[in-house]
Amino acid sequence: MKIVRIMGIICIAAGLLIYLTPQIREIRLRQELFVLRCAEPAEETEERESGREESPSEVAGKEQAEEDLYTQMETYNRKLYKSGQEFTGPETYEQNPLGVDGAIGSVRIPDIDVELPLYIGATYEHLDQGTAVLGGTSMPIGGENSNCVISGHRSWCGAPYFRDIEVLEKGSEVLINNGRETLHYRVFETKIILPDQTEALLIQPGKDLVTLITCHPYMGGGTHRYLVYCERCEENAEDGKKEAAGQGQEKLREDAPHGREVIQNVKSGDNKAADMIRKEEMLRRLMAWVILAVSAILLLRRMKKN
Repeated sequence: MKIVRIMGIICIAAGLLIYLTPQIREIRLRQELFVLRCAEPAEETEERESGREESPSEVAGKEQAEEDLYTQMETYNRKLYKSGQEFTGPETYEQNPLGVDGAIGSVRIPDIDVELPLYIGATYEHLDQGTAVLGGTSMPIGGENSNCVISGHRSWCGAPYFRDIEVLEKGSEVLINNGRETLHYRVFETKIILPDQTEALLIQPGKDLVTLITCHPYMGGGTHRYLVYCERCEENAEDGKKEAAGQGQEKLREDAPHGREVIQNVKSGDNKAADMIRKEEMLRRLMAWVILAVSAILLLRRMKKN
């Protein structure tokens, strides 16, 4: 019957979609990051190919726009610290005080092998596309008396996002690109809080911090929040290592493992979150193969009848 054939095709499409969704999501993220990394905007490339070069005034205008945004961020951070922070509810987190459209930079975390675009305002759309600076917290430019709180999904459509965040430990590196420069931070503390414990997101006087935040536990309804506190580092010119900024802080580990190896070590151990991640991946693949198998059987039976 025609209906059987249609159902078989639909099942094949559904199975492939379930199986390939994480890969599709990863491709979208890489495309966004590629655009951010490009040394020149696409319109400049098109102008060059067409033989048209930008005038000095156009170049100056673009540089001025970038400088204006950075200046706005500096002004906002100073004002935020001086006036104090106030979190009135989820709507505060979604605020985009500078009205910036699109990604302003990226977040890269080597120890969990992830890099994600960075937006301002933790709206549904921004968190779907990458990570976002929580409204009511500092902009990602560093500086004394700042705490840029960056939110990300624990996992989304099969793509990792902040899924493996519990791998991070004291000394893990977090790199923040704000479109003008890359800032280096090191993890010095992790914490689990309730969603209404907003005092954990406040600026710490004299500190230059970035705080990563995501839902916790993994696959547990997101009843709590997992925080990773990071402090600004300085490059050591002699050996290229990073030293933690600040005299009073305990020296952070320089020999922490990095990348996929540390993720595999944790996943192979007795880790509850890692065990859930493995089971979720297996379940998704199993569902995809079951759907594909059923659709193949339906189509084969239809072909035999014909």
